[in-house]
Amino acid sequence: MTLLEYEQQAIPVQQWCAILRAFDADTLYAVSGATLAELQLLVAQGWLRTIEGTPTRYELLPAERQAMLTAPYGKSARATRSPCTLARSIITPNGSGS
Repeated sequence: MTLLEYEQQAIPVQQWCAILRAFDADTLYAVSGATLAELQLLVAQGWLRTIEGTPTRYELLPAERQAMLTAPYGKSARATRSPCTLARSIITPNGSGS
């Protein structure tokens, strides 16, 4: 299993939406393994909205993004680290961000 495959399993789709903030559907599918049905569900539940004039580009609503980025990761997403800490650990080997 590659690191990306592991991270796709460990990070729920909502967390990827928060990390990406604004994205096209293909990008979300590629990084998260999400399906069209999951994307449609997030829109229907009010987590995501389409970006005006671009029907395949989405953004996480600001309040939902803030909640996902600041909440303890384990409470809302069944993991052990915040998404920001997790993203830093993916970008840099020691997680220091430098």
